[in-house]
Amino acid sequence: MKTLLSKKLTAFLVAVTLAVACLMVGFVLIRPAKAESTFDSEQSLGTTYEQGEVLTIPKGLFTVSGNTVDAEIFVIFPDGAKKRTDGFLLEQQGKYTVIYTATVNGETLVEEKTFNCYAKKTSINSLNSTVEYEERAFINYNKTSDKTDSGYQETVIGGLNVKLTQNATFYYNSIIDVSGYDGTKPLFSYYSEAVRNAYPVWLMLTVRLTDIYDPTNYIEILYDYHPHNSHTILKIHYTDE
Repeated sequence: MKTLLSKKLTAFLVAVTLAVACLMVGFVLIRPAKAESTFDSEQSLGTTYEQGEVLTIPKGLFTVSGNTVDAEIFVIFPDGAKKRTDGFLLEQQGKYTVIYTATVNGETLVEEKTFNCYAKKTSINSLNSTVEYEERAFINYNKTSDKTDSGYQETVIGGLNVKLTQNATFYYNSIIDVSGYDGTKPLFSYYSEAVRNAYPVWLMLTVRLTDIYDPTNYIEILYDYHPHNSHTILKIHYTDE
């Protein structure tokens, strides 16, 4: 009797195990397939913007099984702050991440876009100062020629014509790559109107080159102008951290 009972229990356990296995297999077979989703926006988000622009983020839409759902918009700012917004003033320079998200049938859908914000290429901190592109003719003397009329040549140069009032600063926010600089060519050139009607237009002009990775590192070139005694001062500020 004991042996027979043992056999029956074994058969019962096997039957139960098979039943559970069948249930598990059946569950896997009847589980619905994951619905595919697509993302679209009213218009494309740019890859670069200038500091000071007012940005309106395009509306985002998720489509799931033919149904369209509006996406919520979050923005991660360069300083790490995260805000829910669809438009703002670009005050910070650096990388922005725009996150579109929506929840459909308990599933969270996410789409990310990134863009960078840079400082304006040129700017002036004075309302009465101006900057504009202009081409001007300059008379240069060719040292390889004799000192005759033929030795003087007219050269047309195009560039930024900057007019500054007293204590004004002109910013040129363009990267100058000096990694392979060998000193054979100038980093930048400028022509200055130092005297007008026998009077100096300016007495001190300062040019600062700032390290893009660490703004506390910079080189300053000071031009101290006097009609009969002008000199140049070079200042270097470097922080080794």
